[in-house]
Amino acid sequence: MKKLFLLLILSFFSAHSLGALDVYECEVKINQTVYEDKTYEGNDVDSFIIKFDKNNVTFSEDWKKRPQIVNFYTMINTGFVNDDKSLLITGYNGFNSSYFYLRHDKKDDYALLKLSNLNFDGSIKNLIARCSLL
Repeated sequence: MKKLFLLLILSFFSAHSLGALDVYECEVKINQTVYEDKTYEGNDVDSFIIKFDKNNVTFSEDWKKRPQIVNFYTMINTGFVNDDKSLLITGYNGFNSSYFYLRHDKKDDYALLKLSNLNFDGSIKNLIARCSLL
């Protein structure tokens, strides 16, 4: 019983439960703006850095070093699951216009990041990036 209690305490104080940062370098694979009748390829950045903790995801404050799809450099995490097999983080930018989803299967050496943004003109921006832990 003592061992079980110690195991529970140890898992409670894991790195993620303490809010430690995971830092990823991401390579853009798809960057598109989709309208009703046409699609445009984005070419704003080829790669970027993101930092995750349990509450937020942070991009560079310099707008030239982050994808244009990211209106604000900090986004709010609404879902955070870190189990034996994967890390899953979801969230939005606070104005409900941009959403993100990061999934890192621990058997792989990369994570996939998906960002979507609904624009005022009716278009949808989508970005998919392959991210590696730094």
